[in-house]
Amino acid sequence: AAYDCGLSDGSSPGEWRLPSAAEWQVMVADAVGLGCSPTITSDLAGVILTCWTAGCNTLGLCAFSDVQPADYWSSSSFVSVPTFAWNVDMGDGDVGPGSGKNASSFVWPVRGGQW
Repeated sequence: AAYDCGLSDGSSPGEWRLPSAAEWQVMVADAVGLGCSPTITSDLAGVILTCWTAGCNTLGLCAFSDVQPADYWSSSSFVSVPTFAWNVDMGDGDVGPGSGKNASSFVWPVRGGQW
């Protein structure tokens, strides 16, 4: 349909957003503790928490694919320098004031409640 943003999961435009810096900290906390790089874990409930690997999709252990050990944007501006935004480095899980908003980084849209 027109203006569907290429969504094929039954969602609607406007339901997706970038996570805040605080949400990124929560999302990578377990992976940082495990020493994962990229800093993400398998995501199935009831499965022993392990680091994400490129092959976990073929094993049915995760919902994510093509995760890069690189910077991903957050929706949070850096207060003292509003032309910068916070990001997470998926290589080491560091969440901090990243690059200027005109720089290139990856995005990881999320769906659901606001923090």
